[in-house]
Amino acid sequence: MTDATSTRLADLTAISAQLRADRATRAKRAALLKHVFLIAASFVMIYPLLWMVASSLKPNNEIFGQLGLIPSDPQWSNYTSGWNALPVSFTNFFWNSAVVTVLSVIGNVISCSFAAYAFCPARIFRQEYLVLH
Repeated sequence: MTDATSTRLADLTAISAQLRADRATRAKRAALLKHVFLIAASFVMIYPLLWMVASSLKPNNEIFGQLGLIPSDPQWSNYTSGWNALPVSFTNFFWNSAVVTVLSVIGNVISCSFAAYAFCPARIFRQEYLVLH
């Protein structure tokens, strides 16, 4: 190898290393920005849930009167009074929801089992998208 060739090769190696370093720096910046955006978006999504839980522990006059999330005097009795506020106990509604959920899950499992049994022996075009082997 001549002197000019080795110098050119060294220059190309240095440029290539610099480009790889620049690309890695850009990737790190992009990842950082992505994570900052995701954290901010998750806070925006979870704040209403936090506000709802905090408001459930506040007395009625503090819900919209106080800006902070943490109640000054948590009222745990709000849960029992809310459970028994209607003429019919909330337990009745809770039990109805539980029965409907259990029956729906049982019906779904039976229905999907029949469908899986029907799909299994059949040779269908693009079957790999319908049935997991």
